[in-house]
Amino acid sequence: MKAQLKLMLFLIAVSFIIFSGCKKHEDGLPITIVQISTAFDEENGYTETGTFTTSGGIQTSGTFVMDVIFVADSFYCTNKLIAPEGTFTTNMKCSATTMTGSWEILSGDGLYKKLNGGGTLLMNFPPDVPPGSIGVETLSGKVFFHH
Repeated sequence: MKAQLKLMLFLIAVSFIIFSGCKKHEDGLPITIVQISTAFDEENGYTETGTFTTSGGIQTSGTFVMDVIFVADSFYCTNKLIAPEGTFTTNMKCSATTMTGSWEILSGDGLYKKLNGGGTLLMNFPPDVPPGSIGVETLSGKVFFHH
């Protein structure tokens, strides 16, 4: 009887550890991504490249490649952010009138393979950007790592 009670308590403890260890952040982790575009190419469409840094739930930095399509008064962008620990791709839609928009994570690899999330963004162009840059985009929102 004592052995069965000990086994049952052990199984309950293991179950608790397993389920609490795999719990996802229900509310998400806040994140801010600041992208500074430093070059563009119009040979095969419109592509911007530059650097990015993140703060909040993910803290990393690297480079990005953003393909841009302009339709009516909106920008539609597919943006690949490349960091040492992996990459993630975002889809962005922005208004050329208000310079605001939204973003969402489409996919990832490496450390970001199970990353999801999104939020809002703000675009800044000269004269409000650092010297040597084309534009600055600030993405704010929340991210989730799904198990």
